[in-house]
Amino acid sequence: MRLSSILFSVAALLIVAGAILIVTAPSGTEGFGWFAYTPDSESISTTGWTLLSTRQLVGWSICWLASLILAVAVTHRLTRRRHRDD
Repeated sequence: MRLSSILFSVAALLIVAGAILIVTAPSGTEGFGWFAYTPDSESISTTGWTLLSTRQLVGWSICWLASLILAVAVTHRLTRRRHRDD
């Protein structure tokens, strides 16, 4: 099996795994509701809400790694030399 084919396969599997992690991760907004807003209070309510959950960050990191592997595979396929059978 050629190196570029292996790299394409690994990148595809990583993209699928990363996408699954991103899609199935909780959104992080479950704790935010009506009672988080307290206009008559002097305190600031922090609910621990984040933009991305840890699972989503891992999923995006895996997709980023897959894109690097895919770039290496494409570069390898475009720059390899053909061997002639003389």
